This record gives sequence, structure tokens and C-alpha cells, in this order.
Amino acid sequence: MRHQQLSTRGLDLVNKNIGLHLFCIMSDNEILPEDRPSTWSSRNPEKSVIQPRVQLKKAITAAQKISNAEKRAMKHDSTVAFQQVINGFNAGRDVFIENAAKENNKKTSYVRNLLLSKSQVAKPRKVNLYNALIHHVAKELNGGQ
Repeated sequence: MRHQQLSTRGLDLVNKNIGLHLFCIMSDNEILPEDRPSTWSSRNPEKSVIQPRVQLKKAITAAQKISNAEKRAMKHDSTVAFQQVINGFNAGRDVFIENAAKENNKKTSYVRNLLLSKSQVAKPRKVNLYNALIHHVAKELNGGQ
């Protein structure tokens, strides 16, 4: 491969060391039909084109702006209050876990895992002998379907 190549569709300068590609701008007369973007309407000129729907923004009145601001403030206040309740519960939960661990001579991580984890057992859909046997019997009964 040569260091410089001149193509019919533009100047393509290729430098092997740095991989530099430069393209020049061509006039509309030099652009080939396959270089132009293909659209549905250009491929189907006899069919009508359904125009996209435009969502118009409705003008909001001053009263609506005030009402929206009040709603936002109420929602923010309720969110903050709910978060305080959750934080209080979590603090009490952490104290309970620490006390239970001390009373029973266990690590806090052990008690936390017992109380907060979903399950300590394998998932019921995990591959096991019983599920494999049921699957095999079902295949035999259903004719391999």
C-alpha cells in the first residue's frame, strides 16, 4: 500500500504511521447517487408520507405556575419527612442488631445477614436433581416437545 492515494470520491491521504485520513469537500455534481442518504420517501415517491405529530407546548398561566410550585413544595416536604422516618427506623434497626449480637456473642455482620438477607437457601429454580427429573418426565409425557 502506498503512503498516498487519490480516490475519485475525494482526497484520501493515508499515513501508515499515524493513521491519518483527510477528506476534501466535493460539490453536489460530484456526489454519486449511492453517496446520498436513502429515505423512505425517496424510495417510495408514489406513496404519501404521514407527517410526524408535533406536541405543542401549552402556555401556562401565572396561577398554574403558582399551583405547580405549591405542589412541588408539598411533595418535597413529604419526601423529606418520609426520609426522616426511614432514617430513624434504620438507626433503631442498627442499634437492635448491635444489641442482639452482643447478647448472643455473635458478630454484627452475622446478625445483620440473618435479619436483612432475602434467603439463605438456594433459589428454588436452581438446577437440582428434582427439577431435572421432573423436566425429563415432562419431556417423555409430552412427546419431546
